[in-house]
Amino acid sequence: MVLATKKRAAKVVVRGSRPNALADLNPREKALFDRFPPAFEAFYRKHNGGECSNARAVPIPMTWQRGKEKRTTTLVSLDRFWSFMPKRIKNSLFCVSLNPHDYGSIHYWEWYWKYPWYLPFFEARVREAEKRTPPRGLDRDDMLDYATLVPVASSFEAFFEAIGA
Repeated sequence: MVLATKKRAAKVVVRGSRPNALADLNPREKALFDRFPPAFEAFYRKHNGGECSNARAVPIPMTWQRGKEKRTTTLVSLDRFWSFMPKRIKNSLFCVSLNPHDYGSIHYWEWYWKYPWYLPFFEARVREAEKRTPPRGLDRDDMLDYATLVPVASSFEAFFEAIGA
């Protein structure tokens, strides 16, 4: 799935990046970084995170409900990028998959997925995941983890194109 955008937004401008920080990666982080898809790796070699000076709302196909109010899309603010997260971020995340079956695809993880307004959406996804056979290389627990991720783009390039980057 690729995000749909209604009109072209200004390019994402990343400020406060720290490309020199890549030299400080420990061996485990370096091994992980070396597995990044090429476009994703190139972006982080240039920026290594930072904040967007022109944050934007990204539509996520995720049902949200409070009382009688129900929405089938949730707007999420994209305002910073990190290749390796700072300690203990308590927030929702966009993630890139390094698994063979969907390598490079972008997913959204909602911090509040167990809260009442999102729970029905995610409970249904978990129940469905429990019925499926995992792709090669994944197990049942991986499938349950995937149930809490919402696919948003097939690649980093498609994600950036959709958000106007």
